[in-house]
Amino acid sequence: MLDSRLTARVAVATAVILLALQLFGRSRQERTFARMRSLQDSLIKNEQDDAQTRATLLQDGDSLPDVRLQTATGERMNFGALPASGVKYIYVYRQDCSACKILDMVLRRLPKSEQDSIAFVTFQPDSTVPAEPLPRHYSWVQSAASHGRYFRWVPSVLVVDSNGRIVSAAQGSSISATNLLDLYGVVRKREVDSLAAWQSHLIKVNSITVGERRATGSHANQGSARASGL
Repeated sequence: MLDSRLTARVAVATAVILLALQLFGRSRQERTFARMRSLQDSLIKNEQDDAQTRATLLQDGDSLPDVRLQTATGERMNFGALPASGVKYIYVYRQDCSACKILDMVLRRLPKSEQDSIAFVTFQPDSTVPAEPLPRHYSWVQSAASHGRYFRWVPSVLVVDSNGRIVSAAQGSSISATNLLDLYGVVRKREVDSLAAWQSHLIKVNSITVGERRATGSHANQGSARASGL
């Protein structure tokens, strides 16, 4: 009698355990499917956003958009009207962009007659940065969202014709921008590469020098401490 009761209890307990395991497994499976669906929806949305962004980026054959620019003296200029003033190349950059500095230095070394065909347009996210007080230097005064709509990032270069149509574009890459300007004979890629290599060398030398100074200072402090008996 006792054995039969024990057997029945074991059977019930086993059934409960199996049911719990089954329910737990089903719940875990449902959570896994939910995560997979969420991930899939996120990937689809990201792809749609990327496609929408790519559709608005300025590309070959596009016309320049109507965007407000401003000089250091407060003079307003329409982005789309730059070619009418003799601009053939538009260089979009940020003043705090390390990738822009090398190309920026090379462009500023060009003779004035060649610089006159280049418009320098500076941009800063979440704020308006005054343009530098130089000819054909402008500040992008509209929202950061409007800049992100047209440009992937900086530096970017647009080659335009007199009607404001983009002949060729290099978006968000110093290498692409340099190659495009080299193709049109504005700058020489080897000059940009040489300057970049020299800058890298100076940074490395400066870093080593600072490290040596710190090490020398540390050894001197230790020597002073030993001399004073500390």
